[in-house]
Amino acid sequence: MKTNRTLLRLLSLLLVTLTVMGMLVACKPETPDDPNTPGGSADGFQPVLRFAIASDLHLRDDSSGYDFDTRDQLKALYNTAYGYSGKQAYTNLDGVFLVGDFTQGGHATNEMKDYFDAVKKYTKDGTVSKSILGNHEFYYTKTTDPDHYDPRYSPESIKNTYANFKKYSGNENVDEHLVINGFHFIFLAMDFYKKSEGVFYSDAQLNWLKGELEKAAADDPTGLKPIFVMQHIGPSGTASGSDKNLGAVLKKYPQVVDFCGHSHTPLTHPKSIWQGDYTVLNTGSLAYLGIPLCRLEGDTTVKAIDKFGGWATGDIENSLRTGGMYYIIEVDANNVMRVVIYDVFEDQVYGEPFLIDSIGQKDKFTFTDARKHTAEAPQFAAGTELTTLVEGDTFANIKIPQATEGGLVQSYRCEYYLGNSKKGTVYRLAGSYLGAGRPDFVTLPLSGLTPGKTYTVKVIPVNDWGKVGTPLEITVNTQMPGADPIPDILSVKFGLGGIATNAITQQPLDTVGSGTPATELDTSLQQYVGAFDGKNGFRFPLYNTYKTLQDGFTMEAYVYVPSKPGSTVDIVSNQHSAGFGFELKSNGKVYFYFHDGNGWKTPSKAMPTGEWVHLTGVYDGNGEGGYVKLYVNGTLAAKAACNNFKIPSAAAQYLVIGGDANQYDGQFFMTGKIAMANIYSEPLSDAEIIALYNNLKK
Repeated sequence: MKTNRTLLRLLSLLLVTLTVMGMLVACKPETPDDPNTPGGSADGFQPVLRFAIASDLHLRDDSSGYDFDTRDQLKALYNTAYGYSGKQAYTNLDGVFLVGDFTQGGHATNEMKDYFDAVKKYTKDGTVSKSILGNHEFYYTKTTDPDHYDPRYSPESIKNTYANFKKYSGNENVDEHLVINGFHFIFLAMDFYKKSEGVFYSDAQLNWLKGELEKAAADDPTGLKPIFVMQHIGPSGTASGSDKNLGAVLKKYPQVVDFCGHSHTPLTHPKSIWQGDYTVLNTGSLAYLGIPLCRLEGDTTVKAIDKFGGWATGDIENSLRTGGMYYIIEVDANNVMRVVIYDVFEDQVYGEPFLIDSIGQKDKFTFTDARKHTAEAPQFAAGTELTTLVEGDTFANIKIPQATEGGLVQSYRCEYYLGNSKKGTVYRLAGSYLGAGRPDFVTLPLSGLTPGKTYTVKVIPVNDWGKVGTPLEITVNTQMPGADPIPDILSVKFGLGGIATNAITQQPLDTVGSGTPATELDTSLQQYVGAFDGKNGFRFPLYNTYKTLQDGFTMEAYVYVPSKPGSTVDIVSNQHSAGFGFELKSNGKVYFYFHDGNGWKTPSKAMPTGEWVHLTGVYDGNGEGGYVKLYVNGTLAAKAACNNFKIPSAAAQYLVIGGDANQYDGQFFMTGKIAMANIYSEPLSDAEIIALYNNLKK
């Protein structure tokens, strides 16, 4: 895989248990001592039905260059589900279900055919495999019908998508009602996508569902046997659902257990399970995750995009958010349902399985919205302290240890004050949705501070229901201008074994591209450097610092390129329809690319090869009369008038050391070595830049 996702899950089992137990704010049910051990379970639970269910695989056309490793994820889903089942007293895997968006764009042969060919290959005798059409399956057959609200859902497009689905799946219908081991399963396909109105199923589809529910209910006079309903977009007001009409159909049947996808909300989020008039489980995603940030004020549409507290707005389908969990659902002869969360990366059960023993009995439902009243506020452990990682004149970075006491922490509301006047609020994700991959701390970058002032920073832990714990406080003393500049956003340090970290926060950098970049000891510099082969690079998230960059900044790199490249490569860059970066072309010139919103500013100069070269790019952010400048070996090489900075697209808001960003996994990788990559939150002067270069030569 292109990033080492297993590293996301290397914290202690204690954190795993804390995460899942944060979901179970109702009384903890009895669970098996070891669900991976053959011979049944300690509580006597004996399944008569077992199925695996996942969602939002987003299998891409291989030619796209990046598919979130979802072909591997699909294989792992089947292998791990069969592996789990084979270790139990009841060994059957009766079903495997994918609840929509099993492809990225519905491409007939390179996606849909590939997907169903793999499903048929992996499915063993005795297992029913079914997949449900989601909104992404309609992309490829879209039309340009001007009279239709969305060309992906014109009559022609629906007809074509349905035909492709039937052809490659081998199913006679897109909607199905099956009975497996005496339990009813109803699969409902999409045929609408009026997002603004919250409508995703036509009246015809809903009427069909009503009829099938009546048949299923008539088969069980007790009303206690679960009826499993599966569709891509779930009912609004439930577990991350958004369809406004579906709930009215389902609410008549408290024995309904509905499974939906689409939201990409992690299975570990407590709101992924909901009970009201019936039961709903959100099935997450096998491709990439996004969790709504629990904000107590303002916009609530931001999503978590990394494990260190990062978040951004917009549709950011990228590899910074990684899925990899699915449900194994087991039901016993008493209609008790056991929910197992399985982690395909670790090939093991995640946390503790839990029981739902109230199906069909609304008065006994426990996963209700009332949990927000009983949930415990998260707290920092006694003796926990905030620490300052860096203090500049207008910028600071603070290390926040995780709140590990009380209820599960979802995010941190961070307020900073001058005296008694609050100057701003910053929100940071705790990364709890990663479970065992939750980092032991997150960082808080603050920008736009006034030099020479003392700020008070309060960090308040918040749970998924908006309850807050006791804050931690720290004071930050900003520097006066004139002090020696230090990199306060990024300072890359290379180490043994292909490791690169941001020395400011000690957080490791992810890798992008094919394979992983190497590091080596450079004897001439007496330090480790990054060694790049033109296939990969390191990645640093920038989305938390763009506000600072827009006010002016400096980027510095110390690089060695053996010879002129045959085509354009990037050295350190964040360019994707906007942004900035050092770019080296086949003509031997190095450019400091910088987008001002109207076009690229490109100061350039011939760059020596076969030797170490110091590059500096400066944006002074002075509005009218401002410049973007390129320095080579301490000397101003070229400049261009510039008074604005445009942020790249949301899917590419990261800096690549050794290449450039794109919406998937990096591009334009260089061949050569990098010893230094720094970003300062202020534009440096000519004198400061020549001093940086001279220090390298000492």
